[in-house]
Amino acid sequence: EGKLALRPTQVPVDEAGAIAISGLTALQALRKANVKAGSHVLVNGASGGVGTFAVQIAVAMGATATAACSSGKAELVRSLGAHTVIDYAAVDPLQAPDQYDAILDIGGGRKLKHLQSALKPGGTVLLIGNETGGKFAGGFVSRLLGAVFRSVGRSRKVVGFIASETGVDVATLMEMMANSQLRVVIDRSINLGQVVEAMDDLAAGRIAGKISVRVDETA
Repeated sequence: EGKLALRPTQVPVDEAGAIAISGLTALQALRKANVKAGSHVLVNGASGGVGTFAVQIAVAMGATATAACSSGKAELVRSLGAHTVIDYAAVDPLQAPDQYDAILDIGGGRKLKHLQSALKPGGTVLLIGNETGGKFAGGFVSRLLGAVFRSVGRSRKVVGFIASETGVDVATLMEMMANSQLRVVIDRSINLGQVVEAMDDLAAGRIAGKISVRVDETA
């Protein structure tokens, strides 16, 4: 019961159903990094589920959002309000030191020392996911252990992050959607018979935003 929130009538069912867990992850990660008006945030992996929410929420908080994604998804990410969009295949968003107050590292694959060096003093890297393989949770566990080591006694922190499911935060996201501060990027709406194909596309990086799965109540 504590994980539920009412859907405002102006929020479409597909969008409401696709808000969690990615929307909660983006909101709570930005809060944990103490993002506020005037902060400079890098969203590394900005075209996926968490990334599309993170860009919009950071902008709503008054932050400057730099978004890294593939060139084919740059226009989508720019339409979400990102102030700067970087094609990570052409330009390294971490190339200059002391740039960001917060980095949301969603895709993984970046060395922790490079992420850390791109922070301003007092900044925070949030490790949200990892897609580069590994025996345990796709390599995420080893990155978490590395984060602990790299953060001891340093002002630039690297922190592993996993969202919690709370109805209060779901309600916050619904309110933002109702007030046109946040929209859900839905790549496609599918039925259960199309899930396998959709998961293959997700693994291959062909999905932008979320996939909405609809169940026919009459089936």
